[in-house]
Amino acid sequence: MDVGTNVWVKSKDTFVWAAGEVIGYRDAGTLVQVRLQDTDKVVANGTSAPYRFILGVTRLAHDL
Repeated sequence: MDVGTNVWVKSKDTFVWAAGEVIGYRDAGTLVQVRLQDTDKVVANGTSAPYRFILGVTRLAHDL
């Protein structure tokens, strides 16, 4: 996953997705940091509630 990629981030609530942009990653993408577009909050899988467990990260439709 490249820095600058627009993505959808799925929270631990299966019905909540948020648009964001990848701002960092390491270890072949196992730690992904995303800036949410609606709040500018930075979340990373495993760290930030309610996105503590980013269950899925997919490209936005216009980037496919």
